[in-house]
Amino acid sequence: MIFQRGVDIGWALPPVSRQMSLRQFEERHPMLYGDGAWPHKNIHSDAEAARAEGLAEPVGSAPTFFALVTRAMMTCFGDGWVVGGKSSLKMIKSVTMNNFVTAKGVLKEKQAEGNAVRYVFEVWVENEKQEKVVVGTASALLPASIENA
Repeated sequence: MIFQRGVDIGWALPPVSRQMSLRQFEERHPMLYGDGAWPHKNIHSDAEAARAEGLAEPVGSAPTFFALVTRAMMTCFGDGWVVGGKSSLKMIKSVTMNNFVTAKGVLKEKQAEGNAVRYVFEVWVENEKQEKVVVGTASALLPASIENA
């Protein structure tokens, strides 16, 4: 956990980036849903299937990009994310196999919850053109003693 006590509103999560590829798109579905859960030829792994749906090329599925936000929160908050974390994320723009994406976030508020403090972030994932592709919120819960130490 790299989070340190006493951060102020506006504190930025360390960014998490990833270069997308067709191979990642092809491997992602069996990993998430199990073998055979999705047809091998679909808009996420096959150019022909993507074109049939009006897309220029295969596009990634939302969980692939939500995972970048999860990684940022996990890196910063450890158990505060695993045990007390929450997120509300929405995919707003397609990501293709050649995009470079980065998850970012800014601390918007701190909320007392019993003997803990919830750190609420505005989060997003953007492509290499700085266009947002995912937007939402994510929060972690840490003992109040960390904030007050």
